[in-house]
Amino acid sequence: MLSGKDVGARLLTRCLLLLYAVPGLLSSSLFEFKEEACDGSMMLIRCPSGTTVDVQNAIYGQAKSGSMLCPMMTGEEAGYQDTGCPTNPAFQGHEDALKLIFYQKVVNMCQGRQSCRVRVSWESFGIDPCPGLVKNLEIHYKCKPGKLSREFIDRV
Repeated sequence: MLSGKDVGARLLTRCLLLLYAVPGLLSSSLFEFKEEACDGSMMLIRCPSGTTVDVQNAIYGQAKSGSMLCPMMTGEEAGYQDTGCPTNPAFQGHEDALKLIFYQKVVNMCQGRQSCRVRVSWESFGIDPCPGLVKNLEIHYKCKPGKLSREFIDRV
């Protein structure tokens, strides 16, 4: 039978070994990652082995002004008076609902998976927030550690 001191030392050793054995799981869960891609691209979201995607935010709309990521077309070139992203008239006043729709679509595609691919296109979302303009998708996510198996813990 082990003494209380031995049990405490053994438990501490196991905890330290777990921290040492899975540093990627712990460190990747502390950071928020961002991927960005233009219309027509395929975006890859990937987490390290043993972790899964936890979507924090998804933004789909006109590429940022001055961004070199996507080719820009101003609102004027698209037939609009301003250079901002003209909201599809059917959704005016419902911009927050649009954001939620884009977020939920990405969650449905990626949440809880080690990796996923997202085709950047209004067809992927079913709604075109900026008709006639080049758009980009920006996804913010964390890599959440999965559950450690009892066998792994017992081996440590």
